[in-house]
Amino acid sequence: ALLNEHIEPTADDLATQQPDFTQHTAEPELVNVDEIRRQLRREYPMFLQDAGVGGRVLLWFLIDETGGVRKWQMKDSSGFGSLDVAAMKAAARMRFRPAKNYDHAVAVWVVVPILFQPGAVAFAS
Repeated sequence: ALLNEHIEPTADDLATQQPDFTQHTAEPELVNVDEIRRQLRREYPMFLQDAGVGGRVLLWFLIDETGGVRKWQMKDSSGFGSLDVAAMKAAARMRFRPAKNYDHAVAVWVVVPILFQPGAVAFAS
């Protein structure tokens, strides 16, 4: 009976709260990986790459039960404004498959790291 009483928070519920870990058993999955990788490469300032400067930006995403991105915000800055801006621009274009909790889609807050290294960009979802 205990499991039946558990109510999953909706994306609307989560949107009113500060980002925090949300219960799920399967991570949301970024579906437009190639598009985001190309955008990050375009946005990574050449002067920073030439200087060997990279960094990591951590972004919070609120992903709803359909995989739609409701909100995103910076969790940790890279320390370089231009890298932070590049990450936020890419965030606006990210599309996901929803997270799951056992057998059903759930709304979640998740952290996505975006890594800038000279000659490469990477991210996880």
